[in-house]
Amino acid sequence: MRFVLSIVLLAAVVCGEGETPTALEKMKTCMQNRGTVTLKKLGKLFTQMDSDRSWYLTCEEFTAGVGRRCADVTTGELQSLCELFDTESEMSPANTITYDEFVHHLQ
Repeated sequence: MRFVLSIVLLAAVVCGEGETPTALEKMKTCMQNRGTVTLKKLGKLFTQMDSDRSWYLTCEEFTAGVGRRCADVTTGELQSLCELFDTESEMSPANTITYDEFVHHLQ
């Protein structure tokens, strides 16, 4: 009996059961549940979040936009996601997220 229980527990660990999803996984799941998976829909979402129409998302725009759509992503996770998405591209101002960076992480 003990041997069987050990195998079941090992299988759960190997398969990832019981693990807490990362912030990015939570966001991707939320976007998938909302049907925002195609490039067209991601582009529309990016445009909706870009409130100043700068073609970049500031961390404030990003956290507000994602926070409104994905209630299960915490404020701390949103800040971490903002830092993850902003890859310091030479083509964009500091502390901003380009469309390419946005799509790259969500596909």
